[in-house]
Amino acid sequence: MTLLPEVREALLATAVQRSGSSAAGRPRAGQGLPVVLGVACAIAVAVVAVVALSHHAPAKPQAAGAAGSGLAKLEAKLAVLRRPQMPADEGYTRYATPRGGAFSLVGVVARLSRLATTITVPTAGRVRVYILVRQRLARTAPPALRAGLITAVAIDRHGVVQGVAATAGGVLAANAVDSGPIPRPFAREANGEVSLGIVPDGVTRVKWTFTGAGYGILEPRPVTVYPQVRGNVAVAPVKSGQGPLASAVWYGADGKVIAAKGGGLRAERQLQEIRAVNASRDRPISSELLAHYRLFRSVPPLDLALSPVLPTAGAVAGDLNFWQTRYIGSLTGLDGRGVWVTPGARDLCIAAPGAGDCTAPLSRGDDAGILGGGTFGQGLATITGLVPDGNATVTVELANGARRTFPVIDNVYEATVRGHPVAIIDRDIHGRIARTPIGF
Repeated sequence: MTLLPEVREALLATAVQRSGSSAAGRPRAGQGLPVVLGVACAIAVAVVAVVALSHHAPAKPQAAGAAGSGLAKLEAKLAVLRRPQMPADEGYTRYATPRGGAFSLVGVVARLSRLATTITVPTAGRVRVYILVRQRLARTAPPALRAGLITAVAIDRHGVVQGVAATAGGVLAANAVDSGPIPRPFAREANGEVSLGIVPDGVTRVKWTFTGAGYGILEPRPVTVYPQVRGNVAVAPVKSGQGPLASAVWYGADGKVIAAKGGGLRAERQLQEIRAVNASRDRPISSELLAHYRLFRSVPPLDLALSPVLPTAGAVAGDLNFWQTRYIGSLTGLDGRGVWVTPGARDLCIAAPGAGDCTAPLSRGDDAGILGGGTFGQGLATITGLVPDGNATVTVELANGARRTFPVIDNVYEATVRGHPVAIIDRDIHGRIARTPIGF
């Protein structure tokens, strides 16, 4: 799920400021979701069945960005918001599960929730789509966010979010298209079932052209999709190998173009990551890593052509070889299941599902291992790391002096503790006990 960059950044900042301080925005007890997933909760909501009433005459087609902000202008653009609210429109929370994320209702305008459409896809079955409107998320949010944020979300029969599209201030753009897999840090798992966008009244046909670019694809071929358009939502099953968006076009009933856009900033960033991953295939791995970490000697690397989600791909700086990434799926923490480790000649990246950029330089001071990132929420902390051969466990030391021991799997650990971790204790490459301070 991806927001416009300015919207996403504002929501991330707002969620961090509000976590633990707003009763309305606080995740329910027992969910154990980290702050970064709380951001997804603050922006995602959705799902259900087909509802597109035909007795309302469509409003005059409007090009992207033609209207200003405010709920009235959103309603003027979207017939689905102008029709009477049905009981089914209010039932979207029934379809939300912890696996798909917690669905906070902060800022949602209850009277404007609408069931937009349903679609059946081969891999997920029936997928339901809702449109919701949020208002005044926080006083510190940009004016566009305070004016209104409209969100469309698709959820499958298991309650897993498949794609999210959102715009701020009532500005609808032809290329505001989201398509699985959902990028970090907004989801626990890779979901690639649907592509999704919001369309204004008067748009009767939509054309999406995707680049066909992907990991390991040296000569991409464009993929064209004509999504179902209903209830002011355009939605289509994800086609294999479609890649990032290249362009989007809205057509009216007369066949004329209402709006056309290129792939946009998000698609360009995705393409940059894909190019960086594909260009890294022949880079060497540190001899120290090969000598002291059997992870790189005995665990086979991921086949990236079959693995559309790679959290370490965000670390495009450095000398990482993404094609030598190892994945330990049995480890789990606050941000979900799995840890990815990507090596290089001078750098290393350890990432969990909610990780951001994670490149860390290797040095002679790494004899006791390499510390990964941390995720925090509800008084809990998850830390990850890599330790040398000979360590079956690691010990986490807390600020209050308590210690807890966790298993090591193929040189990798992921430890979740209550309280503030201050150090990792393990054996270094010489077999000596070492204590490594945690700097976050």
